[in-house]
Amino acid sequence: MKLFNLFIIFIMFTFLVFILYLKKENDTIMHGSVSLFKKINPYLDPLLVFLILIIGVVIRAYLFGTIPNGINTDEAASGYDAYALYNYGIDMNGYKYPLVLVGFGTGHQALYTYFSIPFISIFGLNQLSIKMTNLVFGILSLIIFYLTVRRTDNNKVAMIALLLIATNPWHIIISRWGLD
Repeated sequence: MKLFNLFIIFIMFTFLVFILYLKKENDTIMHGSVSLFKKINPYLDPLLVFLILIIGVVIRAYLFGTIPNGINTDEAASGYDAYALYNYGIDMNGYKYPLVLVGFGTGHQALYTYFSIPFISIFGLNQLSIKMTNLVFGILSLIIFYLTVRRTDNNKVAMIALLLIATNPWHIIISRWGLD
């Protein structure tokens, strides 16, 4: 619980720095002819992006594998297909390296299952290894989303967008489920 309290303080500190970043340059304390904002400004952008990314990573990784607890049938099917493909070269229905997996008759995409193979080969077939692919891609999507928004708009909008997706409950739970 003490670690959780420290993380809450870290989040509050990040939001404080972010609010200071959003303040206008003329609101800063003047020291001679150069404002304090201009002295800190070159380091503020990467620092804020880094702090927001840490918040996003910690929120996604905290108690990973236990929240949500257990696995659903689609996660189990993808996990077993990845295990079978890794060990035997076939899915659970006997098809050799399929492009679309049959699953339970409805079919699901095989890309998630193929990306799960390295984690299952390292950690074995368990709840963590089945969901690890979405955790990795959820964290990578934070960076990709930030870079995409920064390329299409300015850096301030990109940081606001990164903060919104890093704390978005939908994106957090998607990063914790093992669904394709």
